[in-house]
Amino acid sequence: METKVIKTIVDGKCIIRINRPAVHNAVDFDVIHLLNKYLDEAAGDETIDTLVLKGTGEKAFCAGGDLKAFQHLHTKEEAFQMLSGMSRVLKKIAVFPLPTAALLNGNAYGGGAELAMACDIRAAVPSASFGFTQGRFAITTGWGGGSLLLNKVSHDTAVNVLCSSEVYSARDWYKMGIITSIKENAETEWVPEWSGTIKEVNKAYKALALKKLNREKLFEMMDEEVRTCAELWAEPAHEKAVEQFHSRKRV
Repeated sequence: METKVIKTIVDGKCIIRINRPAVHNAVDFDVIHLLNKYLDEAAGDETIDTLVLKGTGEKAFCAGGDLKAFQHLHTKEEAFQMLSGMSRVLKKIAVFPLPTAALLNGNAYGGGAELAMACDIRAAVPSASFGFTQGRFAITTGWGGGSLLLNKVSHDTAVNVLCSSEVYSARDWYKMGIITSIKENAETEWVPEWSGTIKEVNKAYKALALKKLNREKLFEMMDEEVRTCAELWAEPAHEKAVEQFHSRKRV
């Protein structure tokens, strides 16, 4: 289990990397547990100045929830347990005491796009594509990423991206302001521009940013997402969409 998520500290950067390239770095229960664990450790680490999230390989940052791992979740209550567990991860990232960055080394779909939105900034390789594709499975964003998106970009942009369930290029998301930069060699060379700044400076500016954030309202919105998604998860339309997805993969 421990190798599904790897935490390393390099030059003051705490790098948390989902390490499941064979399944496009999809999230299962082990990943949820480890992300929560490593984020708690990082929040109390006085040696770091930056938190970076990334995925292993060149194909995917995170493909969202692992449909195979979650296929036994049928009831609203079962879905809620998983969704709320990963929502805690996003909340911890959103209010992390130091600046956070998502290195989108590859595609981010569904929950993967939600995870990226929890960070302060996002840098992507130009070949990657992204989308809040949950609607294709007859569910909504379920980890709180919709609320985070609405909090970071214009209302029009967020609603269009969420409701369309479309997949966009890195350039498209950059123009929308969802991605903050595109880096040709992001996998090997990219670090946040503020990485290496004196930790106390980073911490002070992040504290200032968090004062602007209405944490109570944001978390309330995220909790509503979890409840809504859990209800839709238990509907026949979601089960049918998942079955169709698996059928297409077998063809």
